[in-house]
Amino acid sequence: MRLAASLAILLTCGAPIGGAVSASDDPKQALAMSRPEARQMALELIRFGHIDGAEAIIAGLLKADPDDVEAHYLTAKAAEARKSPTKARQAARRMFRLADEPDARFAASSIAARAALAEEHYTLSQYWLRRAYQTAPNAQAEAVVARDYRRVRAINPFRFNIAASITPSSNVNDGSSDEYNTIAGQDAVGILSGSAQALDGVEARASVDLSYRIAQGDLWRTRLLYSQFERRVDLSADAEDQAPDLSDSDFDQTTMTAGLQQDAILPGGRAGGRLTVTGGRTWYGGAELHDFRKGQVEGWVLLTDKLRLSTAFSQEDRTPEAYPDDVETYRTLQLGLSFALPGGSRIDGTISGQTSDPRNTFQDGTAQGISVSYAHGRPVLGIGLTGQVSLREEDYPDYIVGVLDVPGGRQDRAWAVGLNMEFGALDYAGFVPEVSVTAQNRDSNVSRFDTEEVSVSFGIKSAF
Repeated sequence: MRLAASLAILLTCGAPIGGAVSASDDPKQALAMSRPEARQMALELIRFGHIDGAEAIIAGLLKADPDDVEAHYLTAKAAEARKSPTKARQAARRMFRLADEPDARFAASSIAARAALAEEHYTLSQYWLRRAYQTAPNAQAEAVVARDYRRVRAINPFRFNIAASITPSSNVNDGSSDEYNTIAGQDAVGILSGSAQALDGVEARASVDLSYRIAQGDLWRTRLLYSQFERRVDLSADAEDQAPDLSDSDFDQTTMTAGLQQDAILPGGRAGGRLTVTGGRTWYGGAELHDFRKGQVEGWVLLTDKLRLSTAFSQEDRTPEAYPDDVETYRTLQLGLSFALPGGSRIDGTISGQTSDPRNTFQDGTAQGISVSYAHGRPVLGIGLTGQVSLREEDYPDYIVGVLDVPGGRQDRAWAVGLNMEFGALDYAGFVPEVSVTAQNRDSNVSRFDTEEVSVSFGIKSAF
């Protein structure tokens, strides 16, 4: 009753609120009340649209305690009511820093995300949505935040993705599993150097993909692209003994790419396509390896609500640094099907073909491959599971080793199986750890290319 009476006095008389939390020092105008009552009154004033009165109370609260978390919350709410998103975001940020309780941090980050969106600071809004996801009180709130994040990402002209992984591997150099080099149909036998054989170690990879939407219509959009890939290797002590002429830096790789991408869909949204044109440079072992130019055309169509057909064709031209007048050409054609299963599971299949025309004509070849993956719709014991299997054949009809012809040409047959595990229960701000286990094998009639590898990759990915 006391709170209701105080509110009525304020609304009818416009008297300032005083006491311990008054913005006024005049005791004749002061209306004493407890801090909880003052906070509640300020909130009611905001709800009724009396922002000036609410801000007078809030000023008194902050004068008494500049670190009053609830007062900063009220400041943010009042600023939202005044449509002052910058002030709302600043107050919410202050509240987030002061708050200890997850619920308070969730409220603060939610306000900050809304305010940043109103300011059209979309990337900042995405940042605060991730903080909100981190402190969401339940799974339903997490789902709402994830939905809002996807909506803001769709609006944001700037898009980014960062990925990193650490992979212990039995074969970081794609080396041979045999110490001898034999050729089917030839009696000659060679001995492979330690550096040509498989070396074990740890491989670290990191990549960043950036894009910016420069134009958009109802059925199309155009983006500028930039990406950078980094690879580093740490050889084991055994590998260093096996190949003393090699160092970790000999396997350093950097690739920088820039380009333009055009997306379009047909009316109704059941078919679309993409054209991507890129160029860049690759360094290997600290030295420039080649420049490249690549064009890719993709198309897709929904055959049914659950079945999607896709196709892609690409051509990449490379100019080796050591031979700037030469051009190496690689062409790839892919055809894929994706089928949505009950319960959110999905199965994807791809067949592909490739032709390669490198500088050395004896390395001209073709390749064909097929891959199938299955993503389970529901976590198993809290772990999201995706399995993959692939087969690949490569043929190089004019291949030679030194001065020796390879009868029938070099022929490689390879397979790979993998299992990816996503630990959703360990997410932090919408990022989850993942572990990938992969085994792969390649058999060739030139034993230098017989390879085996088992690797375990530890990485982080976005959950939404």
